[in-house]
Amino acid sequence: MAKNRFEEISQFLHLNDTSREPARGETNFDRLYKCRPALTAVLRNVQRCYLPTKNISVDEGMIAFKGRLSFRQYLPAKPTKYGIKVWMAADSSNGYVVNFSVYLGSEGEIQRRHRLGYDVVMHIVRPFFNRNHHVFFDNFFSSPVLLDHLLAQQTYACSTVRCTRKELLQCAKNKLREPGQMITQQRGNLLFVKWHDKRDVAFLSTCFARRAFLDRAAQEEWKKHRHSKTTCLGCLHSKHGWCRSR
Repeated sequence: MAKNRFEEISQFLHLNDTSREPARGETNFDRLYKCRPALTAVLRNVQRCYLPTKNISVDEGMIAFKGRLSFRQYLPAKPTKYGIKVWMAADSSNGYVVNFSVYLGSEGEIQRRHRLGYDVVMHIVRPFFNRNHHVFFDNFFSSPVLLDHLLAQQTYACSTVRCTRKELLQCAKNKLREPGQMITQQRGNLLFVKWHDKRDVAFLSTCFARRAFLDRAAQEEWKKHRHSKTTCLGCLHSKHGWCRSR
């Protein structure tokens, strides 16, 4: 195909009826209006053709893009610094993306009852509620409220957590000095664990039993594998039967 022919076709290619596009400022204005039907069709087929296994990971991803775009993000700490940020849920066993949502930037008119991270996880995991999935995410998203609300939907979770979260007990802010030193607290099925390796690491979980961290044999097993990049906490817990029975 000739270059001019390709550009002509591209110029008149539309995925949505632009004559009905809501104007900026209207309640149903959508920055992705022109490609929304294609995104919706892809997401529908992704979820129709594949059922995820027990473990689901939620995180952000960047699509590299340096052009002009109102919701382009700049994340200096990421390998891809400029681009479109996408929230994604993926099957932990193979990386297959089972849900996604494009981040369209700050929406100042929305009054959030909880933080952005809470809303992202609850939205992205909603299609998998009440199926006993285990969801994993990092400390940007996590809070005790989020794990409680996921558990109410029969969805279990495990995440690192920032010890400055208001909902945590005061002991979460205590500094640990010695390798292997640990703090554990439990409220119902919600478990908080903080331990010192090379630095303090803290996480929340509704997946694992507290005895896994109090048992001396369990601690020795964790120390043996803690420097292995191929060993995760969830793998050790599943191996030794420390996960909660369903």
